[in-house]
Amino acid sequence: MNILFILPSLNIYGGTPKKTLELIKTLNTNTVVYTYDDEYSQFLKYFEQAGAKVFIKPHQRNIFKHYVELRKIIIREKINIVQTQFTFGEILGFLCKMINFRLKVINTFVGIIKPNIFKKFVLNFIYLFVDQIVYVSNFVKSEKEMQFPVLKNKPSKIIYNGTSPRKFSLQNNLPSDRFNLLAIGGLIDVKNFDLLIDMMNILKDDNTFHLTIIGDGPNKNKMISKISEHCLDEHISMLGYIDNVGDYLSSCDIYLHPAYAEGFGISVIEAMFSKKTIIVSNKGSLPEIIINNFSGKILSHDNPFEWAKNVKELYMKESIRKELSLNAFNEVNKKFNLKIFSDNYKSMYGEII
Repeated sequence: MNILFILPSLNIYGGTPKKTLELIKTLNTNTVVYTYDDEYSQFLKYFEQAGAKVFIKPHQRNIFKHYVELRKIIIREKINIVQTQFTFGEILGFLCKMINFRLKVINTFVGIIKPNIFKKFVLNFIYLFVDQIVYVSNFVKSEKEMQFPVLKNKPSKIIYNGTSPRKFSLQNNLPSDRFNLLAIGGLIDVKNFDLLIDMMNILKDDNTFHLTIIGDGPNKNKMISKISEHCLDEHISMLGYIDNVGDYLSSCDIYLHPAYAEGFGISVIEAMFSKKTIIVSNKGSLPEIIINNFSGKILSHDNPFEWAKNVKELYMKESIRKELSLNAFNEVNKKFNLKIFSDNYKSMYGEII
């Protein structure tokens, strides 16, 4: 069995490359990674250390060049499974099918971004040639099948993401005199970080709480402006992408994830592994991960007052924080560990070959 993974980049700060890397580490087979972005080539060594052959081909959207490269790889490496995700990756997966109609193409849906009319037309055609669909949550499955009814007729599986605990050395810049809140994710609309800024504007008066946001993206400047506008510079730190995420996860008091259209939320299960008290929104796949008032809190995605109230209550009740965090740790080990994730994929690969 020879598997070709098509990735948007090698950015292991992002959920898809990170979980693919961890999956590759568990596979006892020939694995090849093809990426069409060289921005994060510094992570090449991690994929190679995991045993993958990596091809970084930043041909932009030049379909012909990608076709030529993929054809050489598929023939030379005797590829029989191609796994891909995201619109351009799905197009490249279709090219692979045209190169060798006998190979099996797996599309993994990790989010619910709605395509424009042209992309929808193209994807409806491409999905006719996909052999297997993987959804990372029931939420993603229902949304994608609503967008593309053709998917209802395709073999599919729901495979929740799995991961391993983040390494940590307790080296971080969290303020030692504050109750530390942490959020991780790309700075885009669906992550809903505006709610956390509004929450901190409510909490700022007693100077007890500090919020750290790890991540980067197109909303960065807008968020910085809003933080300054509300005089929250001393209450909120934005770190961008950092290498020692585990240090912050291990040391924070509460992990917050307010996204309103999350396909899965791998940083949530990382927080569960770190035995953190967790608050998530009531949208997307998050209620599939967290059990309300058992392994965390599930709150409205658009009510910063509710979030501020619950943060205050949890700050005052350490016993509840400990109970929630312990339950979260037990849940993640039962449902979202790397072995379960890997075994589900191995089983599927065996079924489609």
